[in-house]
Amino acid sequence: MLRSIKSLIGFTIGATDGEIGKVKDFYFDDETWTIRYLIVETGNWLFGRKVLIPPLAFKKPDWAAEIFPVSLSREQVKSSPDINTEKPVTRQQEKDLHEHYNWPYYGLTGYGAIIPIGTIGAPGIHGEDQSKPEQNVQKPAEDQHLRSIRDISHYKLHATDGGIGDVADFLFDDSSWKIPFIVLETGNWFTGKQILISVKNILRIDWEKSSVYVDQSKETLKNSPDFEEKVPIHEGFERIKYHYRPDPGTADEVPDNIPV
Repeated sequence: MLRSIKSLIGFTIGATDGEIGKVKDFYFDDETWTIRYLIVETGNWLFGRKVLIPPLAFKKPDWAAEIFPVSLSREQVKSSPDINTEKPVTRQQEKDLHEHYNWPYYGLTGYGAIIPIGTIGAPGIHGEDQSKPEQNVQKPAEDQHLRSIRDISHYKLHATDGGIGDVADFLFDDSSWKIPFIVLETGNWFTGKQILISVKNILRIDWEKSSVYVDQSKETLKNSPDFEEKVPIHEGFERIKYHYRPDPGTADEVPDNIPV
């Protein structure tokens, strides 16, 4: 089911022995458009410290009660690595976090291939033995593709022929945690309308200028159906199909139905 990311702010994270805190923000990968972590503010029991919890730690969410139960104890969270969420999260910090909870973690090699962290004795992408030469082990670097939802919210959106409004929200799939759509708020140029734009239509994001550029014209977006937050996604299926842009060379344009 597709859900609004904005609607999850304030959800409670429930440990096996009590409440951990409230959802404050999200980290997503700007290459795969997948939510990697929820940023949780712990409150008084942990002096307001913010911790990272990935969706893989969740049990079945209680959407009505706005609770994400997790298979963690408060003590596990308390003793987890302290990561400053106001700064970029490095791969080493992610690795330390996943090792603390004994979660699977996948990192990138220098060749861009994805391999499980810890497989030091495994052959490299070209067959070389990575277990001996220590100089072959890359130093941890900041993950430049891990971005904050809070930071990108209200970025300026630009069509092919000029500015069109601001990023208002994101829709994500609650089974895969992938983000297929951003919600555009058009502002004064077109009566404050909200529109869905597929992330496949994003040409680039200028992080320094806080701007998102899409490959659609103002006229195309002006003539698109309104997005209404209170209308279930399946009732606006044609709206979603209209905005969905398939990968080059693929036959399928959009799934036959959207689960609700």
